[in-house]
Amino acid sequence: MPPLLVAEVCYFLGRVAGPRAEAGFTEALADEDFELAGLSPAVWRRVADLVLQYADLPLGSVDASVIAVAERLDATDVASFDCRHFAAVRPRHVTALTLLPDPLPQMTGRHPSAQVGCLAGGLAVPSAR
Repeated sequence: MPPLLVAEVCYFLGRVAGPRAEAGFTEALADEDFELAGLSPAVWRRVADLVLQYADLPLGSVDASVIAVAERLDATDVASFDCRHFAAVRPRHVTALTLLPDPLPQMTGRHPSAQVGCLAGGLAVPSAR
């Protein structure tokens, strides 16, 4: 998980699920249930490139960092409710990222996240090999 994503996840959880969910997430970070990906200078440059390349979207630095880390880890899956941004971006290593959970029910209103729309950042999920 890119470190930039932590604040966005905390905001989303606090807003949608409440303080207990947000606190649970920060406890999970303390317990190292999530690995925070270090962003090297090359990854930061890729973030900048993506922000500029998708300026009309607009793609912010948080989402761009998820994509850059997915590229670095060769991950094909991204856990996110942000179907609009992640579906539009073409990463270097695959034709498209697979969004988890499946965005189709979300976009048609059958997914629980449809109540809040397609939002929140993403989490690069390394592929099992």
